[in-house]
Amino acid sequence: MRIGLIDRAMFAVMASACIKELRKEHDDWNGRAIRKNARSRFSKMLKETPSIGSYSNNCWKKNLVGGAVWFSLYEAVEELYGKMSDGLYGKMCNATYAIPFMARKYASTPFFTEKYQDAYIHKIDNANRIRSEYNWTTHYEKGPTPDSLRIRFTTCGLCALATRTGHRDILPIMCRTDYTVADALGTCLHRDKTLLRKRNGRRSTRKEHLIPSKPMKKEYKPLNLVMNGRYAVLYGKLSPEEQEAVLQRVEALIEAEKDYTDKGNFGHFCNILPTIAIDEVLQRHGKSADEAFELISTHMWAALTPKAYQKLSRLPFFLPLMRKVIPLGFKYGSGKGWKYVWHPEDPKEYYHFETLECLYRYEFGKYGVLERFGPMFCRSDIINYGSLHNIDFKRTQTLCQGGDCC
Repeated sequence: MRIGLIDRAMFAVMASACIKELRKEHDDWNGRAIRKNARSRFSKMLKETPSIGSYSNNCWKKNLVGGAVWFSLYEAVEELYGKMSDGLYGKMCNATYAIPFMARKYASTPFFTEKYQDAYIHKIDNANRIRSEYNWTTHYEKGPTPDSLRIRFTTCGLCALATRTGHRDILPIMCRTDYTVADALGTCLHRDKTLLRKRNGRRSTRKEHLIPSKPMKKEYKPLNLVMNGRYAVLYGKLSPEEQEAVLQRVEALIEAEKDYTDKGNFGHFCNILPTIAIDEVLQRHGKSADEAFELISTHMWAALTPKAYQKLSRLPFFLPLMRKVIPLGFKYGSGKGWKYVWHPEDPKEYYHFETLECLYRYEFGKYGVLERFGPMFCRSDIINYGSLHNIDFKRTQTLCQGGDCC
């Protein structure tokens, strides 16, 4: 492969970001020495690698050249200072995607628009025409929803480069950076396996499934509910078959609960319906009830933001603000299935109200999971509001736990 201006520019930009990351942990390392040593290794590595076309006709060339930058830096550090730890190598690789212009590029990429997908398919078709073990052979297909896609790789250029240079041991670390890219694009990546792994002595294909991870339009559609709720991360970890089953179940639940799917209840149903669907799907795919609960509760509670409320509670006007905001929030953020009693006569240092009807109790009771998931959501209030600054959050009973009110 001939080394061109773009190749040299990629080395310069990536090496700067990577060396900066390395020196965060080892400020005694000589950045110039690492760069000089790596540059010569990078040039030698590319010259010994067969060409896979230009950047304009092969969208995967930047991946191959970028991998050569990482391998050359790894070798340079090993020669100068000893073998780099896997953790540090991972941080170094991920630092590439924190480069400002790359972060902006990924953030602004309209990945799931029809126009972008058409252009993406065209790029893949062009790249697939180049036959080389150092190229990627890609098979693209649409996912179970318009906002998802599946990609299958049967050859990988980095696998070939890692095999030739003796770096198969660190290649899995580089594979994991794909999750960093997916997050920057605003998607969730589910991967079945990679080409690096072997089964029965044969290389297995690398399958990936991408779905959007950022909040979607507030519509009663299965994927919109999942991605706007607290289970976007968990959903991204499910297999494509499990994801499709979850969406099908949520769709059925939306139809069954159409009397309650009003505008006010949208935020609640983003959590209620996926809870029911994911629980059923996990158990159908071999998880016990306890294992399913562990996964669901862990991810649901992890999506909470107690630190934000703790920070707000330090404001001198926090409690008076809550006296105004909470009734308004419940008015516009609750629909059919809710009933509250307010107490405007409360003194200024005290504020309380009762919930007499709760959508969570109704829905979870209807589908036979109230004892499992009702208290789970009640606990989320304790997590969010139980450690406020100079404010006590007290609850004597809840509807989901058998009380007459909350």
